[in-house]
Amino acid sequence: MSQARVAVPSSLLSEPGLAHSDASQGDWTAHRLTELFELIPIGLELKQILSTRPPGSCPLDPAQTIKLFDNRMTTPLGEPLQRWTEIWLDSDQARDLDGILLPTGTLSAPSHQSGSGEVQSGSAPAATDRFAATVMKRLPLLPIEAMDRIQDPELRELFVTRVLAKARLRNLFESKWTWSQLIDFHSREKTLLLAHCPATLKVLGALVAKGPASCKEVADNYPILFMEALQVPSSRGKHANALNHLAGFFKRRVSDEGRRSVAQIIESYRLGRITRKVPLNLIRRIGTEHHCAWLLKQSYLYLSPNSEALEL
Repeated sequence: MSQARVAVPSSLLSEPGLAHSDASQGDWTAHRLTELFELIPIGLELKQILSTRPPGSCPLDPAQTIKLFDNRMTTPLGEPLQRWTEIWLDSDQARDLDGILLPTGTLSAPSHQSGSGEVQSGSAPAATDRFAATVMKRLPLLPIEAMDRIQDPELRELFVTRVLAKARLRNLFESKWTWSQLIDFHSREKTLLLAHCPATLKVLGALVAKGPASCKEVADNYPILFMEALQVPSSRGKHANALNHLAGFFKRRVSDEGRRSVAQIIESYRLGRITRKVPLNLIRRIGTEHHCAWLLKQSYLYLSPNSEALEL
């Protein structure tokens, strides 16, 4: 299974890692991004963005050194940037992405577009605004966030959850998948879906239940519904429901005292007294001790390959 791939502006990267030293970006971003994702640099030379040649007359290389997100850039971009973004979105690099992470201020800043739809000159956020808007229009379900926003633990967790889920989904549907592989995938993702959108979990379950004859319908609809479900933010209440659901799988294998202890810990999490890491670790430990195979394969229990980086 390939690692989750997240595009990051080249101006924020260096060899071998992130070079941005602005303290406002936060320590989390600088030290932990590479623990979670494979970072893919994106951008291109300003002279290419401003090229007036029609699209397709000269292929552009999105992997070149890029000044697209350079804060010193003051040149109005307008349609050349739009054209390059469309070309980049058709590239193999963009098709294989599981998310995009943009510079601070990109998604929280007010619009920098004029009434005519042209990007105003003299503003770096204008470039990122236009790039983000174009990507969101073409790929509305692709996880996109900004570096300042992922300093918020809830926004960070939602972004990471969606990116890693998108990677798992891509690994399934870009292969010659079988129906048994789909069933196994859906089974592993049930608790995660329950923690975000129980209604969509039921819809997806009904879709999978139609059987192999509905392969085309599943291929057309399952990925969309799956990613739409994960766009719905979770909450302590929904997480507590998912945790209690998991605890139900070993309720007959532990003592009454053990069940009460698990229930109390989940309730403490729901009330905000402890982090979710505590009930997650407890459920994993009990599941391992009692060989609860279905429980232990739930992606929800392993939200990140490096869960410490999420600070749940």
